[in-house]
Amino acid sequence: ILTIDRMQIQFLGESIHGVREFTRYRHSWLEQHAGDGTVVVFEADRVGLLHSVQNHEDAVAMLQNFPRVQRTREMAGLLGCLLDRGIPVYGADVVTRNSRAIFSGHLADLRRQQVEDEERIYSSPDCFTLRDAYMADAFADLVARFPEHRFVGLFHNLHIKRQGSLEIETLRLQSVAQNLCEKHGLSVHATALLARQGSAFHNNLESFNFLIDDVEAIENLEHNVQGPLLIPDLERVGEKVAYHHAFERETLPVRDQYDACIIFPEVTPPHLIPEAL
Repeated sequence: ILTIDRMQIQFLGESIHGVREFTRYRHSWLEQHAGDGTVVVFEADRVGLLHSVQNHEDAVAMLQNFPRVQRTREMAGLLGCLLDRGIPVYGADVVTRNSRAIFSGHLADLRRQQVEDEERIYSSPDCFTLRDAYMADAFADLVARFPEHRFVGLFHNLHIKRQGSLEIETLRLQSVAQNLCEKHGLSVHATALLARQGSAFHNNLESFNFLIDDVEAIENLEHNVQGPLLIPDLERVGEKVAYHHAFERETLPVRDQYDACIIFPEVTPPHLIPEAL
């Protein structure tokens, strides 16, 4: 059973942002396992989410800090659950998504610095690795601020891989998880959420259908379980690999990248909230 260890950062990833079932699973898992002493960190606008929290915004308003593909009823439900239970939420991303917020005082200074950092990072040919280093630093700062808390990070699978820097060139990334382990000396447990087939949204909100029938893919692993299958011991799946966005094939075995996997037999797109887009 997947639970929160106080000595570890628990990552719940997702192979595709635009999937309803992944967010619902995370929501259900947090309802069961997150409580007093838990902090949840999102792949979301760092200073924008600080602004939203300090201004006591509701869950739908907070969606401005998330990628458009995550501005959904399902994500609003997850956020609402955390807010209702008083669980602190933070963003770690350098990307400035919240264009509706008006920053003042200390937050205005933080926003100016974030804008400078974003411009510096995205003007570099190594921007994706620099972005993950930024998110890892932001995450580590939170761990230092709340040393007695348990941390859960909700990021894309790309950002939670243990050895992303050893992947093929198109997927190579010194991930958030790898930075937290190697640069900050923190313990990480990375669980990838994967899907075999279904429909989803690309990040640009275009819909697509997919079926992963690769015999070497863990998504195609046969099982008799109803609903999602948790594989807590990836050594037993040998050389099986996983897919990002249903079409990017990893080259390192899942056992080298993640600590556990959850495979969904079929998935569907989330419900976008038009007024949040």
